[in-house]
Amino acid sequence: MTETKKKKGSSQPIELKEGVKFSGQIMSIKNQQMYVQIPSASKTKGVMSIGRLHLVECQSSVDFNQYSVGDRIEAKILQVVYDKTHDRTWIELTRREEHMQKVQGLDEATVKNTPKSVEDLVSGKQYEAVLMGTSPQDSVKAVNLNSSQPLHI
Repeated sequence: MTETKKKKGSSQPIELKEGVKFSGQIMSIKNQQMYVQIPSASKTKGVMSIGRLHLVECQSSVDFNQYSVGDRIEAKILQVVYDKTHDRTWIELTRREEHMQKVQGLDEATVKNTPKSVEDLVSGKQYEAVLMGTSPQDSVKAVNLNSSQPLHI
């Protein structure tokens, strides 16, 4: 599924909740992540919402690599999490085909089969992911994606 990339255009403000589809502008691309401006209905003037789209949440690496900073991209909100420790809200995005094909919401089977914590991992099964820390108290760690090797747990 290839879509036409757009450089300019405005979007209607959206509610920040899981499963909402939107078109946003790519603000930056770092390693295997895109940071996308979400046209949120924020009442605070000058505050913008930025969501993170990781390569593993795209339909393929070709899908991810076809975009550049400034392009508009269609995505869905996968998860919205408020982090009390840092007083910020994390917005995770997805472009997985299963989710994008749904008219509303997310594909429940895909959500159900996606591990949310280490306790959800099954021994012997391979996962494509980014290691963010080793305990809930860890802050986000920098990962050198150029030299990282698969991690077997």
